Amino acid sequence: PSTASRRLSKLTALRLLTATVADLNRPNLYVLTEKGRDLLVELGIESADLHVARPVPLIDPHLMALNDLRLALTLASRSRSGVAVTRFVADHDLRRVDGTSPYIPDVLIEIEEEGAAPVHLVAEIDLGGERAAQFAPKIETTVTLARSGRAVWGLTWPWRPVVLVQTPSRLRTLAQAIVRGGGGELWIGGLLDRVLADPFGSVFATASMVEKTPAGSELTFPGRLVRPVAA
Repeated sequence: PSTASRRLSKLTALRLLTATVADLNRPNLYVLTEKGRDLLVELGIESADLHVARPVPLIDPHLMALNDLRLALTLASRSRSGVAVTRFVADHDLRRVDGTSPYIPDVLIEIEEEGAAPVHLVAEIDLGGERAAQFAPKIETTVTLARSGRAVWGLTWPWRPVVLVQTPSRLRTLAQAIVRGGGGELWIGGLLDRVLADPFGSVFATASMVEKTPAGSELTFPGRLVRPVAA
């Protein structure tokens, strides 16, 4: 953390980043400046992959969760030989491309592993701020697209929709809705804190598995995104 803080201070002093103090009890928010973007483009980064945002006065929990997921996947892939996160495109970037699309997932993820087929994920981060009924259109859309084997924002079939939530009760509620919508074996789910702690571990379960778990019983998560490390 101290090394990162010093680096952030230097980048801010050079006006490559700008910092916003949103809350004294939370970390500062750092965003790329126009000068920072221009430098990265000179160094060979695609301009379309960069986003210059205006500093915001309040922390967006959903955006923070997306950033946490990106970091967790990046760090996990660095610790695994032969595994790489080759695509992570969040909803705000998708809206810049086509804000009129009827379905914009929270994030598209592609993970490549040597000797295995790529993992394509259409992910939703649910922080419990909307009713389960508001989640229904996402279920209907993904089930329809999956049945026809169509790509989602260029992410080719086979792909899996995944929902990450904060509590087991919320996961049960959404799993029931997903099963009713015909996506019980298509959708996978996980608890956000567990996934962030070990995204390549056994932290996922299908919606059908969650829905079938009796009330009062602890949920189990046997699913993985990549193969386990050989003992």
